[in-house]
Amino acid sequence: MNLRLRGVTLLFSALFLVSNSYGQVAADKVAPSNTQSKKLSVAGTGVAQLKDGIFSDARAADQQLIFKLYDHNNRPAAQIAVELISSFESVAKGGKTNKRAGITDKNGEFIFENVSPALRYSHRVVAKVGKAFFATDVFRMRPKGGLLARLHIYPTTDQLSETLIGSMGFIYVSQREDVLKVEALFRIINVGKNAWLPQDVSLSLPAGYHGVDVPSTEGQRFKRSPSGVELEGTYGPGQHDLSFSFLLHRKNQAHQSIPIPLLPNLADLRVMTDAIADVELSVPSFPTPELRKNPSGQGKVLFTERQMKPGEQAFERVIIDLDGLPTRGPERWIATLIAAAIALLGLSLSLLARKKFFSSAEEKETARQLLMRELLALEEAKLADEIGPRAYRQARQELLVALARLETENQSQTNVVFDK
Repeated sequence: MNLRLRGVTLLFSALFLVSNSYGQVAADKVAPSNTQSKKLSVAGTGVAQLKDGIFSDARAADQQLIFKLYDHNNRPAAQIAVELISSFESVAKGGKTNKRAGITDKNGEFIFENVSPALRYSHRVVAKVGKAFFATDVFRMRPKGGLLARLHIYPTTDQLSETLIGSMGFIYVSQREDVLKVEALFRIINVGKNAWLPQDVSLSLPAGYHGVDVPSTEGQRFKRSPSGVELEGTYGPGQHDLSFSFLLHRKNQAHQSIPIPLLPNLADLRVMTDAIADVELSVPSFPTPELRKNPSGQGKVLFTERQMKPGEQAFERVIIDLDGLPTRGPERWIATLIAAAIALLGLSLSLLARKKFFSSAEEKETARQLLMRELLALEEAKLADEIGPRAYRQARQELLVALARLETENQSQTNVVFDK
């Protein structure tokens, strides 16, 4: 392991010790502050950085946003194109986005006027420099007074070796009847002076994957690729959270392996799955999973975690093994065939009734009793969980329709006899 990666590993481990509880990798939000002199040092710059964020500012009038842009040396970034993105969200009216452009002056400043403080509006300021995309956190204006938004831009590189970047990951496998849903969340931490523009960082997903879901945000994110997902965006100093999910068909086997590629320089990984019945979780080279409370508060999970130690190679791929998965035996298919036979019987009797096939009251009564017995058998199968809800509804509907037509036939013949 080279010294740069080792330094990233040590720093990453220290950061992780004070990070959120397992499974919680949401970005830390910068709270508004009345103090504008807070500073932050960035490794390798030798310069104390003014803190990025959204702040109160006495100079800002109502609905006014003062935006200030700096370079990595805290110098005003002049003549840079910036954009205020305002998003409106409403269940009744739908969402819409409005963009306003500007160019910073010699002081690295641009003032946006009439920025809506309505609760349904959220805002974000972005600065695009070449291929790089730098942005503030999403924020809302205050009902009274304006705000100051501060942002830095940094030199960029597409070479990971020219950065001080590490990452950590969290993978959650949820078990469903016919599929496994895999949710992958990553946090990229940059403690260097260069922003990273990843090129061709693709994660090839397991064979048979489908239903890939990636957040539709602009900036740091995963996007779909022919083999799975690909990393895109600008990763400046600080931390960046991103995620994706996909589905895998259950193989109707007690064991299933899920190979998942990981981001570069990943030094910490947590894996979790639902603790259901006899299901067992194992991840090669990881500790034995522990039984823990689900972060959502519902049920239990099997959880394991491994942190890379100095001298070890960063994780490149993880294989998640699930054992003891419930399988579908022949009973399910038998139940389906029974339901289909019941439905076919009901349909046949219904057609015969419609064509007045039953010539005597005795034959009609026999058919009615047969349908009633099949309805009873259907209810017993449902109570014993031997038939699925869809097959149950379909078979019951056919039987009831057949009964109704028999009763209609009986009623019509009774009326005819009475008229005579």
